[in-house]
Amino acid sequence: MTHLLPEDLHQEQQSPLSPRNVAIGIGLFLVFTAAGLAAVAWWASRSDAEVISELTHASRNFLLVALLLTVLEAIAGGFRIWVLARETLPGFRIRDGLRTHLYLLFAAGVTPMQLGGGPAQYIVLRSRGLKPHDALAVLSISWVGGMVALALLGGGGMAYLAAAGRIDIGAIVGTLLFTVGFLVGIGLAITVFPSTVTRLLHGVKGMRRGRVGHRILRAAARYRRTIHLFGQSKRTAWAINTGINILMVLLRGATGLAVAASLGILFPPLEGMARQMIQFAVISVAPSPAGSGVAELTTVGLMSSLVPASVMLAYTVLWRVFTSYMGVFAGAFAVVRDLVASGRPGG
Repeated sequence: MTHLLPEDLHQEQQSPLSPRNVAIGIGLFLVFTAAGLAAVAWWASRSDAEVISELTHASRNFLLVALLLTVLEAIAGGFRIWVLARETLPGFRIRDGLRTHLYLLFAAGVTPMQLGGGPAQYIVLRSRGLKPHDALAVLSISWVGGMVALALLGGGGMAYLAAAGRIDIGAIVGTLLFTVGFLVGIGLAITVFPSTVTRLLHGVKGMRRGRVGHRILRAAARYRRTIHLFGQSKRTAWAINTGINILMVLLRGATGLAVAASLGILFPPLEGMARQMIQFAVISVAPSPAGSGVAELTTVGLMSSLVPASVMLAYTVLWRVFTSYMGVFAGAFAVVRDLVASGRPGG
């Protein structure tokens, strides 16, 4: 088993995880987050002192519930990777899956358009012994499972609100959910019909010439075989992964309910969950790191009918702490720990 090396995280300057891109991502994350929170503060007309008072008086019991739900979601994130990776590498451990998930949270949170998530997970899977095509297959299937979960729950949330006559920005939300559905379609094409992708690569002019073209075609053929293996004899693992992805989104929604309760807000659970399902789907296609800015603004757009303006900023801050910021910092800790360990003699 190989170890993670610092150069693996930013081997090339063009990599989404290069120091330059990470620095840009962190900057964008901070700027968009600050702008989003400032917009919420302006909308709610709350002073800093009032917000601080609301945060300090939040119920610690409900905040502990939110923390527990956040931890459970992270564990589920590691489990969804493990359930697939162990099919190609029996020695793959649950803690390896958790580390893979933490790398995703960090990299998606600090890279433009959240592009670093995939490469970061790939690095961990390769360092734990997965072959390149197996790692790609595991990540493709898991990504599709995540997008399917968001499409189903986001679409279900919109259908519920529409039936109840409670949706007020349907056109915008519908367009964004269509984008999620489009991405799901692309993902399904890659994972369910890998042979078609391989044929398309063979049809690219000049692909069969040269060393690089041959390597791409060989990798595509191996990827296709791994996907077919999951489709034929590993369907249970595929189904479990999708189910876990759905569970993770529901846990995140329950976290929002706990955050609201900590501020004394007890809104209808079904409507609160439905609105958050839509919000998670929207954030998933946001171009900013970790959906920063977009997440804060959609909180006002989707939750203002349930969350009073007087506590909207406090709710937004706490909601983002538990559903985003905490994961980014936990992922950063995992990355730094691996970089330090790899720099030790014999590490």
